[in-house]
Amino acid sequence: FDLAFEINSGIRIGKMQDAIEAVSDLIVDVELFDIYEMADLRRSIAFHVSLRSPERTLTKEDRDTVQKAIIDLVASKFQAKYRG
Repeated sequence: FDLAFEINSGIRIGKMQDAIEAVSDLIVDVELFDIYEMADLRRSIAFHVSLRSPERTLTKEDRDTVQKAIIDLVASKFQAKYRG
């Protein structure tokens, strides 16, 4: 799934990516695929997050739980605004 955030330009994207990867054991890859520099010292960034479990088929609820945890973490730790 893809997630987009609006962040202050001083935020280190690599630290944000590392924090997202640590949210769940189901996350196998977090790929930054878009950065847009906005006029007001902010950036719009987007990540593609891949999930996998070696033990079972993942459900929509699994994805939704991980997605919400990422959004909550990024909002609180990096003062990011979720864009979709």
